[in-house]
Amino acid sequence: MRKPLIHLFCIDMQKDFCDRNGSLYVPGAEADVDRAALFIDHNRQAITKITATLDSHYRLHIGNPLWLVDGATRSHHPKPFTVIRADDVKTGIWTTTRPEFLKWTIYYLEALEKAGKIHTIWPPHCLIGTDGHALSARLQQAIGEWEEARTNIARCVSKGSNPKVEHFSGFRSEVADPEDPSTLMNTDLVRDIEEADQVILFGEATTHCVLETVTDLVNNFSDPQAIRKTTLLLDCTSPVPDPVPVPGLFSTRMDSFLRDMKARGMRICKSTEVTL
Repeated sequence: MRKPLIHLFCIDMQKDFCDRNGSLYVPGAEADVDRAALFIDHNRQAITKITATLDSHYRLHIGNPLWLVDGATRSHHPKPFTVIRADDVKTGIWTTTRPEFLKWTIYYLEALEKAGKIHTIWPPHCLIGTDGHALSARLQQAIGEWEEARTNIARCVSKGSNPKVEHFSGFRSEVADPEDPSTLMNTDLVRDIEEADQVILFGEATTHCVLETVTDLVNNFSDPQAIRKTTLLLDCTSPVPDPVPVPGLFSTRMDSFLRDMKARGMRICKSTEVTL
């Protein structure tokens, strides 16, 4: 009798999110890392596959301040956590630092809003080649020890290097760039994960990359009932706090996501409640 195939899917547990000095530190993430690493240590022989997504950006990116400049004086960029709407760009409150990006930016923002989403400016984070781009050290240690023990490779999936789009999901960008196939749905990765008998999900942050990644995964299973073999480790993920001026901006969608996933059959629990 074959052993069950157990696929661990880790979402963006990188230093910029998980370390207290990270540029986009998610409060509570360092404890999430510790619990996730301990889960891997305790289940080293049971885990069959590990896939980790890596947020991977350049400083010039549509979600970073450098992309936009004020339209009146062209002397300052939007501060992190500024919400940018299509009308803000169309009316000249903000414009693109590089003029050739203006038309695309308006199209992008309109597409987001049509989908019921907003565009937030972030502190530059997970910049390619920087220390903040790497997996959190404690998690990397646990994964490395799994690789040694199982003589296996933990796969890393890069996302977000196209500067024209946000790429919260590990499977596709928020808006597809017709010139870049990597922004389309990665159905090959979905099918690979769907082959598992059990899928364990965790990472940062619940409000953004975890929400979008998990939603895309289960919505693209060939068998909708496959969601019943997925488990989200709620003590190994934390939310980006709502900005003070806008209560509920992030948390409302997160709460709805968790309720929906549970109603559809996903198991949502603590890592200590899972036996592999």
